[in-house]
Amino acid sequence: MNTLPMTKAFQVTAGEPAAGRRPMPKAKPLKAGEDVTVRAPATTSNLGPGFDAFGLALTLENEAAFCAADRWHVEISGEGAGALPTDASNLIAKSCSLGMEAWGSSLKARISCVNRIPLGRGLGSSAAAIVTGLAGAAALSGRNPGREEILALALKLEPHPDNLAACLWGSFTIAAPPHVVTLPWPETLRVVAAIPDFAVETAKARALLPKSISREDAVHNIARAAVLAAALASDSFLPAWALDDRLHQDHRAPLVKVWPAAREAAIKAGALGAAISGSGPTLVAFTTAHAREVGAALAAEFSKVGATARVLELGAAAGASWEKS
Repeated sequence: MNTLPMTKAFQVTAGEPAAGRRPMPKAKPLKAGEDVTVRAPATTSNLGPGFDAFGLALTLENEAAFCAADRWHVEISGEGAGALPTDASNLIAKSCSLGMEAWGSSLKARISCVNRIPLGRGLGSSAAAIVTGLAGAAALSGRNPGREEILALALKLEPHPDNLAACLWGSFTIAAPPHVVTLPWPETLRVVAAIPDFAVETAKARALLPKSISREDAVHNIARAAVLAAALASDSFLPAWALDDRLHQDHRAPLVKVWPAAREAAIKAGALGAAISGSGPTLVAFTTAHAREVGAALAAEFSKVGATARVLELGAAAGASWEKS
């Protein structure tokens, strides 16, 4: 299995899962009929106060097999099958085409996808698609780009770096383009994701945000983001208030009607804290010992508003990788 090479543009704290990765060997263009499979993780972003900066790769992944072809064609099974486009307008194909153009290749591809990341739920499905397409382009064209180069291209398709950085680097990331910092995620800290049966469009969720904020609210988030990062990096006690936010979550409550009641229910059930995952509507709660109880509490809150939620217990994952099939 190959992972994208690491460079000096970010820092890695000892113990972070990606620290032991080896750089990808010098790549060669794929031979006719040769496939490459790319795997990209789901991600949760913001984690409360870290708006547009914090991200975490999760142990739920999509995979896609690429083979050089004379036209773009995408086959999809799982999430989005029958709904997502199967031609050049598919986001994976678009990002792969962008990479091909950037790296001087005119190749096209047949792409066979197995999608496990739900669409429109705030779990980074778009980021995973973009990273998948660019990684596929690198493999097809025989290029060996660093993560920073891929991130720069990815930002042309999605202007927010939080999910992209986590998908590329893995574990817990702080994105400050062109820089990305990775921090360790405590092994005992589990992520309980409650994924409801309705979607939220990112554009609509962003449209609810205020155009300006007060100094007090900015300071509030800065302080809590710093405490959250420090607690995670040192594997220290994580106080629930470290996930407090004044910039985005309460503004998005009209689209995620269980917020903030679900946060309080999760904490009462044993969570250390909870947050809206990305733009929502998925909620994520963090716990070391009460995953089942926390998941049940979140699902119960969704049921109160007529929604059914699927609950997953997840951990921190490595970043995107590829291997020849």
